[in-house]
Amino acid sequence: EILSNGEALAKTTGGISVYASVSKIEDMSLFLQQTSRLLNMTEAAITKKLEKAYNDVAIIKQYYSDEITDSVREQLLQIAGIGIDNGNYYTVREYPYGELLAHLVGYIGAIPSETKEKLQAELDRLNEGRTERDGLYNADSRVGRLGLEQQYEQELRGGYVTLEDGSRVGICGRLNPSGSVSMPGSFNIRIAREIKGAADGLMERITTRDGVLSALILSEPGAGKTTVLINRIANLMRFGRGSDSNEIPIADERGEIAASVNGVPRLDVGDNTDVMGGCAKCRAMELMIRAMSPQVLITDEIATAEDAAAVMDASGCGIRVIASAHAGSAAEIMRRRDISGIIAAGAFNKVLLLKKQGTERRLYDITEELT
Repeated sequence: EILSNGEALAKTTGGISVYASVSKIEDMSLFLQQTSRLLNMTEAAITKKLEKAYNDVAIIKQYYSDEITDSVREQLLQIAGIGIDNGNYYTVREYPYGELLAHLVGYIGAIPSETKEKLQAELDRLNEGRTERDGLYNADSRVGRLGLEQQYEQELRGGYVTLEDGSRVGICGRLNPSGSVSMPGSFNIRIAREIKGAADGLMERITTRDGVLSALILSEPGAGKTTVLINRIANLMRFGRGSDSNEIPIADERGEIAASVNGVPRLDVGDNTDVMGGCAKCRAMELMIRAMSPQVLITDEIATAEDAAAVMDASGCGIRVIASAHAGSAAEIMRRRDISGIIAAGAFNKVLLLKKQGTERRLYDITEELT
């Protein structure tokens, strides 16, 4: 929901889906004739829907809750094979204030598809940097087209919203087939904060007379990897050890490292950092390698095969990468095939394990255990 002082400006509710259990249709000709009349669809269009049945269920038409009359509902349910679902197959957005706040809230609609070329171009734009694991957009997806709906489109599909101070709100609820989260049931708020000196131990381990070493920081969730990265960048910038040009590119997919607002970092990552966000970190790294000529590149929480490949590409170009990943031990990271593969290939000079012990954090060098 989009709320203002507790009042819903936009909310997700269950829509109505008219579906067919294909195996229960007794007379196909009669079925097509009756449903065509009641749903105002051609028989050919209904046949195409039936051909796309999954597990014997074919969604024929979907409505807002007030779009289908009781009379039509009753007549449909008398047809063998027809069923009507409320909210399980289809969700819709409702705007209690209607046109009054339309310019601010925006709306959700179909992807522009005046031509096949325009549809494909828009799908390419929306799916840039995304993988099947993220949930890809398709021709049937409904997306934010204006205002706040458009602004938070990508974040809601990622299952979180990043606030202006870098804090992240994880959203758990119903995942739509298109990959977006609707009907949220719970939230997890991770408060972003800077701890001066958090990276002091890291600086000693990966900074040499010749410059900065590439490093992977491991820890369990919530132990402070991102906090250490933020302070680490600030230290690099402060002591001029990032590169000859004293500029450090940051691939900040979730906006947690720099918390940039309108392109300006809100957290202390130095004055000359180059931050790329709003896309998958693998895409951000690819763009910065090509455009920013980095000697050091920083990113957080590498996880996917695409992330690992991007780190390996950077390493192959002579770029030192400082990154983090989820793991509580050497054994755990070795079970993550994509990441253990690039460790074995020499992408990192150092692999450090961050352990939280009470209120203290300690770094352990486990490089030798993994090589």
